[in-house]
Amino acid sequence: MNYFFKLLIVVVLIFNRSFSQVLASETSIITGKKVLKKLNLIDKKYTLVFFIEPSCPISKAYMPTLATFEKNSNQIPIQTFYVFPNKFSQRKERLMFLKENNLKSRAIYDNNHLITNALKAKITPEVFLIDQNKTIIYHGAIDNLYYGLGKRRPNVTENYLKDFLAKLENTSKIITNSYNEPFGCDIE
Repeated sequence: MNYFFKLLIVVVLIFNRSFSQVLASETSIITGKKVLKKLNLIDKKYTLVFFIEPSCPISKAYMPTLATFEKNSNQIPIQTFYVFPNKFSQRKERLMFLKENNLKSRAIYDNNHLITNALKAKITPEVFLIDQNKTIIYHGAIDNLYYGLGKRRPNVTENYLKDFLAKLENTSKIITNSYNEPFGCDIE
């Protein structure tokens, strides 16, 4: 798992800039070519990595949910990244997608699938929650709105990620890896 986090940091940080210089109020797309090789610059207890894609209707359906996660992320020490794994969508399209959906966290253009392969992500949307020990403690679906490809419930009945985050806030115990199968668009 340490390999993943090293890889994530290598991709996430902008060349010749420290992590703190990337403004939280402005979304940045970071490419695998513009990197630093420092692992210790992630400064939060938890890291959320959302795999999303503008061309995926299910990713689009989750944009209000992701915006809510961003707004409420100050309740626990967490930072959020959006990973765009599709090699074929354009940077301008991705930036517009983030802006239209009022998402302000850092975005990563993973055109070489470095992060995608390291985490073994297969679907958009798919989420990974990583603790300060660089261990994946949750991975999979955000909630149960979709229960199969093209199969959508009228309303969410189980909030997998939200409930998991609530457990983190209310316990001092180490929580082990939890998984709920995500449904969405295959990563190409």
